[in-house]
Amino acid sequence: MTRPHHCYVECKSMLSKHQYGFRAKVSTEFAIYDIVDCILENLDQKIPTCAVFLDLSKAFDTVNHSVLLWKLEHYYSIRGLPLQLFKNYLHRREQYIVVNKCRSQTQQINCGLPQGSILSPLLFSLYVNDLPKVSNFKTTLFADDTCLILANKNIDILEKMVDQQINKVDSWMRHNKLSQYYSKTVYMIYNSDKKQSSPFRVQIVSHLINRVNSTKYLGMHLDNKINWDTHISKLESKLSCYSGIFYRIREYLNTNELKMIYFSLVYSHLQHAIGAWGSATKTSLHRLNTIHNKINKTISWSSFRCHVTPVYSQLNLLKLEDIHQLEIAKLMHNFHSNRMPNTFDRLFTAVNCVHTIETRSSTSGQYFCHPVCSQYGKISIKFKGPRIWQQIDSSLKELPAIIFKKRHKNSIIESCKNHE
Repeated sequence: MTRPHHCYVECKSMLSKHQYGFRAKVSTEFAIYDIVDCILENLDQKIPTCAVFLDLSKAFDTVNHSVLLWKLEHYYSIRGLPLQLFKNYLHRREQYIVVNKCRSQTQQINCGLPQGSILSPLLFSLYVNDLPKVSNFKTTLFADDTCLILANKNIDILEKMVDQQINKVDSWMRHNKLSQYYSKTVYMIYNSDKKQSSPFRVQIVSHLINRVNSTKYLGMHLDNKINWDTHISKLESKLSCYSGIFYRIREYLNTNELKMIYFSLVYSHLQHAIGAWGSATKTSLHRLNTIHNKINKTISWSSFRCHVTPVYSQLNLLKLEDIHQLEIAKLMHNFHSNRMPNTFDRLFTAVNCVHTIETRSSTSGQYFCHPVCSQYGKISIKFKGPRIWQQIDSSLKELPAIIFKKRHKNSIIESCKNHE
């Protein structure tokens, strides 16, 4: 039942372009890249930015059935038998509680979506789908994880704007029977101009929201300076533990088995949203690089004092900076192949859309390199993406995604071998 509904929703473009949750070919990484590049673009132009991270209380369990069915009928034109199917799916569900073998009376459930159901995430996405339209915030949704961004050149005006718009969002929450954890909802201020500072308060009704310097969102530790120190520190702690594990188990496993564990425990953490945090300074990444090198030397039984490039070549693995380059290249390939959400259209512009003159770059699928004003702009994907795409062989750009990844990775490894 679920697959036809997902196909119908996607074909009719029912879901907001700002919704990244539970959609085909869309991931948490895309949501993070969208948020981070928006903030970096504002910082590059010296525009103070406020980001609010909402925490909803038991979001899936508080979905009101009547409101959901009304939205399905009036917002998405789902009527007749399909609507009746959803009614039957939601209504007449019952639950009871067992404590010490003592069972309570059975009660009918009037709200909430069934736990463990594949259809529930889709219904929840449709339930909150109109949230981006109720305020002037740039809203990013991943199911119930919500980030609201607003910017203004004057920080005092920004404070008033945030106060006004956040209460519009809260009013929408109340009308839709959703509630927030005000104590867990937080916000951060991003400001490249240190001279332009003032006490900044965000208040929802009578609840004063906590201002923080870093917060965890979709598996990433975002900080108000975009230096990624908190996130990198967390990764260092994880990889340090894994380093000891590899040292203890390498006597019992061969290299291929150790590499399988490496991809499961280490690479998966390094790969996640590295297109954003991989632009941190060499100083910030130094210790993480050291631990990563140590793990690969352990896998290959190499001396801890040997040069790292031959080690990575021997194992056919990538250094940290190469993983960063590969992930941005994959993102650009997805965009070039029209497999990205249209929220990324603002980041990349094909050269042949900028001018009509036939040049090598306009006829070879290149993208315009946007000028930037500061270091914030230089670490953005908007700046790095087109430049990395320029360096990729034209014969690889039209290949399917899996083949592109494999061949581009091999080209990076070969390049490293040639520079040994």
